[in-house]
Amino acid sequence: MRTVNPTRSFVLEHNMTQQLSCDAISIPEWKLELMAKKIFEKVWGNQNKAILRACKMIESCQNGKAATRMSAAPIQGQIEKIKKRKLNYAAMRADGELPREEYQALCKQADDEIVRLEQELKALSPAPEPQTVSSDMKVIYDFLSQKVDVHGARLAPELIEQFVEVVTPFADYAYRWKLNTGCKKSKEERTDLMAVSEKPILTFTIDFETAKRYREANKMPHQFRRAAWTDLTVEVYL
Repeated sequence: MRTVNPTRSFVLEHNMTQQLSCDAISIPEWKLELMAKKIFEKVWGNQNKAILRACKMIESCQNGKAATRMSAAPIQGQIEKIKKRKLNYAAMRADGELPREEYQALCKQADDEIVRLEQELKALSPAPEPQTVSSDMKVIYDFLSQKVDVHGARLAPELIEQFVEVVTPFADYAYRWKLNTGCKKSKEERTDLMAVSEKPILTFTIDFETAKRYREANKMPHQFRRAAWTDLTVEVYL
């Protein structure tokens, strides 16, 4: 709106009543990123303990599955015993110790038991190597830590994409942010932050020193003057 249409003052001056216009001041992207970072620092906090707890829960589940898979060993042992038993039946039959009908019945019983145990065996997967599980947990931990690290130089874009519904300037250098619970909304469903009735859950100001530290952390150009800076006011809604 700002870049493709004239200013509101120009529209009024030329009596262009049907012309769309916008008097909101422009804002560079890094200031929006800075506001998002400060919001998540205050709302999100340090999630390292939660990440570690989640990884331990996953590893616990993995270990539980591994223990279940280990039950394949006794099943295999039972199968081997039954096979040996069949060999004994054959030897007894050859020595005349077992009648033909009894021998066939015992062999069928043994074969049925082997089939049943082999089906149980197929339902079990080979147990993973302990090192593989630990390695996977480290990969998961590192990935989650990176994505929810709100204290690094820059916020992960996925956090903004997932948890920010809409941002609206309601005055010069003053912005309202609406967070959601991870459920994305269409443009038509988004909250009108120019007509909010509830109070913000958080209000804060970003000063020159905070902005300067952010720019330095992200290796942005040093041409940044205090005289050209105006503090940013941020309101956050849920």
